[in-house]
Parts: sequence; structure tokens; C-alpha cells
Amino acid sequence: MAACLKRWVGDSIYGFDLGCGDGELIYQLGLLLPESKWEGVEISDYRVSIQQRDVCIWQGDMLAETYRDYNVLHADNLCLDEMVADRLEAKIALEFKGLYITYRRPENMDFLKRAIYLDTVLTETTWTTHPIHFYYLN
Repeated sequence: MAACLKRWVGDSIYGFDLGCGDGELIYQLGLLLPESKWEGVEISDYRVSIQQRDVCIWQGDMLAETYRDYNVLHADNLCLDEMVADRLEAKIALEFKGLYITYRRPENMDFLKRAIYLDTVLTETTWTTHPIHFYYLN
């Protein structure tokens, strides 16, 4: 996954994880790409409070954040109700330009139907191994 991030973005990686939980993903990405910078937002105060890694995450509403400063975005949020998920997708499509990483496919997210598909990499996470898809949003 790190090689794909560098291939599509270069060394200037400034990533944001929407719904970052305890920050484990951005911690691992930071280890793999030490020159990168990662931040995350999580709505659950509890999830933020159990963070054990040295990561920049905060409790907040992902719909209240701005995505314009980042060039890599991750937002795989399965627990959102349909109305919130639709608002999140619309906000990403409107505000974000750059590399979008997700395990979801375009048939699950309308804004990805307009994105440029780049690559898919089998990636190990804390719970399983599954494909991560890379898209470019412009």
C-alpha cells in the first residue's frame, strides 16, 4: 500500500482519515511512510480516548471538517446511516481533490463512478486482509 501511495502522490503525503477510530491505520501508514503526515477525526469520544499510538486524531464531526488541505483521503465508514453517508459523499466530491483510498467499489459510492481508478492492492489490516482500491478525484 505504501508503494502505491508514493507512486500516485510522491513524498508530499498529507493524509486524512475520516472516522479514524483509535488512529491505528494512520499510525501504521506513518510507520510505512515516515516522511508523510497523517491526521484523523473520529466522532466517538470513547474511540479517541482509547488511542495508544502517537497520532494526531481528535473527536469531531467529519462533516464539519474541511478536506481541501489534504492530498490523500480515507473514509470507509460502515456505521453511518444512509442520509449521513450521502452527505459525506457529496462533501468529499465537492471539496476533495487527490488520492482517495477505500475498500469500497464505485457501485457502492456514486462519487467514485466519476473518479479515475488507479490500482488495487491486497492489504493487511488489524482485522483481515482485503483489497484497497486507489482512485484519483479531480
